[in-house]
Formats: sequence, structure tokens, C-alpha cells
Amino acid sequence: NGLAANVLPVSALPLDTSGQVDESALQRLMLRGTLRFVRPAAGLEQDIAAIWEQLLGVADVGRDDSFFELGGNSLRAIQVVSRVNEMLGTRHPVRVLYENPTVGELAASLP
Repeated sequence: NGLAANVLPVSALPLDTSGQVDESALQRLMLRGTLRFVRPAAGLEQDIAAIWEQLLGVADVGRDDSFFELGGNSLRAIQVVSRVNEMLGTRHPVRVLYENPTVGELAASLP
């Protein structure tokens, strides 16, 4: 039939809080081509991941997840940076998220 199939071996499917398959997490894993999930470090990384989860409506945002690959856009980027600035008492421009699109990169770039 000419169709190619990609097989991604998994040891376990990502589940949401109700025990159902978390389709958004599964899609992110398929886009990355790996099931490697790196939990955000305690503190700022976890806080940033929580903001993304809330604003983007996704579960289990990992340290290496890209804001824009998760569905982030310019309006959401402004909201993220605004919340981070409020949380830290800083005034970072929205550019900081474009230059540091993963949770880990963003956290490392902030004072």
C-alpha cells in the first residue's frame, strides 16, 4: 500500500490524572521521537512548567519541552513572561522566552 509505519517502543503510556491515556503527552512524545521525559527541577523549573501547563492546557510539561512545540503562540508567550515577571518581581521582555524556549533554558536564563 506504500504507507510507511513508524514504531516507537514504549515501556508505558503517559496517563493523565484520571488514569486515561494522556493524548497531548503522547503526541509530544511522538513529535520528539522518544519517551525520554525529564522532570523539571524543583523550584523555578517546576513553577515555569506549572504556568505552561495552565496556559497551554497540557499535562506533564518536561524540562526539555519547547513552549512553541507544545502549542504556545505569541499571546501565550506574553502571558507566560508576565506571570514569571510577577512571580520573580522582574521585568524581562517576552524575547527571553523566544530565545530560551524550553523550561530548562528559560529557568537558567532568569536571575
